[in-house]
Amino acid sequence: MWIQDSDLAKAIAQVPWIADGVIEGESTALVFVGDIARRDTELANMVTGFPWFTDGVTEDEQHAISQLGSMASTDAELAKMLAAFLWLDDGPVAYEASAIITLRDIAEIDLELAKTIATLPWLNDGAATHEESAIFTLGDIAEIDLELAKTIAALPWFTDEIADDEQWALVALYNVATTDSELANMVASLPWFTDGITEDEQHVLNELGQIAPTDAELAKMLVALPWIADEIADAEQWALVTLHNIATTDSELANMVGSLPWFTDGVDRNEGDALS
Repeated sequence: MWIQDSDLAKAIAQVPWIADGVIEGESTALVFVGDIARRDTELANMVTGFPWFTDGVTEDEQHAISQLGSMASTDAELAKMLAAFLWLDDGPVAYEASAIITLRDIAEIDLELAKTIATLPWLNDGAATHEESAIFTLGDIAEIDLELAKTIAALPWFTDEIADDEQWALVALYNVATTDSELANMVASLPWFTDGITEDEQHVLNELGQIAPTDAELAKMLVALPWIADEIADAEQWALVTLHNIATTDSELANMVGSLPWFTDGVDRNEGDALS
């Protein structure tokens, strides 16, 4: 490790585990700090100022330093935003270190989107496992449709604390987007998607994601139905499950059923039983 900033080098030299004898993981962490210092001394000072850095660097913390360095090569200001996160000061665990990796990947797709995510309060406070998963899925969506990812990142339920159903809804939307980006945008514009997603609505999204690879046009027809746009009743949710089952064996029959007047108007329990 070679650090040109003498004050930083002296500060590192006083770290207790340096005096005790440097083990392999700590040696690697020092290499990463050296790489960061060559790009941005301020960021390197932030990293070496973490309480956990002076106590001895764990594998998860080593990965966090590595990813901050990688982020700095993309954008030093974003890396410093991440380094200021409260949970980094406490010591990152595995899934929080993964959140840094995901943000770095998003920054390589679109820097402004990554910075938007980095300002979210729930990420600053400490990314829970399902929140880290939500960021990861949003990054996957951004690779397919950047504008769709930006739209989602601006939704109130995404900027607030993300619920588990909302995380799984993003996975379902990604599955839709891999088949048909236009369909994914149709789904993302539904009123109940923008307001916040319930468990029933998440199941509906999942069924649409299952139908789309079999018949994308049928899925688009379903999304355009008035009762899909409104609050979805339990019988209607199960009607989609049945229609998905039909579509896997006979797409033509599924389209016939989906075009029936009583199906397009909204499915009640008796009609749902008839479908099954």
